[in-house]
Parts: sequence; structure tokens; C-alpha cells
Amino acid sequence: MRHDCGCDGLRDCILQSARPRASDALPSISVRWGWPARFTLSRSGQVTSSRLGGSSGVAAFDAQAMAMIRQASPFPPFPDEIKTGSMSFTIPVEFTVR
Repeated sequence: MRHDCGCDGLRDCILQSARPRASDALPSISVRWGWPARFTLSRSGQVTSSRLGGSSGVAAFDAQAMAMIRQASPFPPFPDEIKTGSMSFTIPVEFTVR
């Protein structure tokens, strides 16, 4: 099912919404970090809870990962075909800093 934003599904909408904001204000070093972020959305697309599945060991990266989810909210509302009141997602968060 195609959404108003042009993606092919709710999962793609969510990933597209979150992705572009992840690399702002990071230190200039050449390292790669990755860990999962978990969040729950209400039917309307509001984030009702979020947490990191681990820590990068760098407070600025952890804070940026959480900010990425907050800044992407609200996500697209659930299509009528999805009857559940909320959905949880786990997405990879990866920073490559050069």
C-alpha cells in the first residue's frame, strides 16, 4: 500500500522519517558505532515510549539517537487496515563519523 509520502509501507515511512536527522552535530573522527533503538507508536503516529538497546559509550551519540526518534515524530498514522492500538519497532542506529 502506497502512503501519502510516496513510500511503500508504514515501516518504510518510519525509517525514512528517522533517517535524515541522524548525523547532525557529531564530532569529527573516523569511527563507526551501531546499536538498536526501540520505540512504540500510537495509532496517530506519536511516539509513546523509546529507549536504546545499548549504549555507544559516547553520551553525545546516545543523545542524538534518542533525538532522532523525537524529531521524526509524529510518524505517519497507521492505515485503517492495521487495527492494533500501538506498534513497537526496533531499528538499527548506526553512526559513521569521518
